[in-house]
Amino acid sequence: AALDWPLLAKFRANSRSCRRVRRGCFTLISQHTAEDDGRLGLVVRIPCNGPFGEGANLPLYPNSSFYPLLWVLALFEFELTPAEAVTPWGPPNAAELHWYALTDGWFSINADGKLPLGEGVSSYIAQIWESLLEVHRGESATLNLRFLEDAPEVTFTRTADTDRMAWPGDFWELPAERLRAEIRDFHERLFAAMARRASFGEPLFEADQALRYLWLE
Repeated sequence: AALDWPLLAKFRANSRSCRRVRRGCFTLISQHTAEDDGRLGLVVRIPCNGPFGEGANLPLYPNSSFYPLLWVLALFEFELTPAEAVTPWGPPNAAELHWYALTDGWFSINADGKLPLGEGVSSYIAQIWESLLEVHRGESATLNLRFLEDAPEVTFTRTADTDRMAWPGDFWELPAERLRAEIRDFHERLFAAMARRASFGEPLFEADQALRYLWLE
């Protein structure tokens, strides 16, 4: 059966126990809804060298002890620099930690085990988020990484209901619905993470956060 990627993204984003896994070969086998409580259940294929034995199929539910493994399904991964370690912007006598500055961090793409950006890049995540919104709206076919030295060109092209993400020497295809869901998922996770930084931000941080959240329609 076709996978419900928007529902899957919501399932992934709503777990507070999620932890990012940078590398992996986990494969989503199936999804279903539990009859007793309506929870979305998933079955993930564990690689032969995984911790649960050779080629094991592992069922996952929200808040289960094994649920953090599901995070590998996220296409766009990021990790924010600790807020106290971010350098404020502006002159020494008026430096501020505004919203944009507090998105300083690490970003990577994990296309089912393929890593277009290698181990990832250090960047202001806001710059990549803005570029992905342009891809989502069809305003651009290229992920804007020009501000990063030696970053590969990552492009997106759509044919019917399939999107192709290409980078030098390789490509990866996925349902167009999934790419839209992955961009939405990245958006939701980023703003959830940024909301926890409000106490570090300058006075207009929360207003800026609320306005930018609406950029993804």
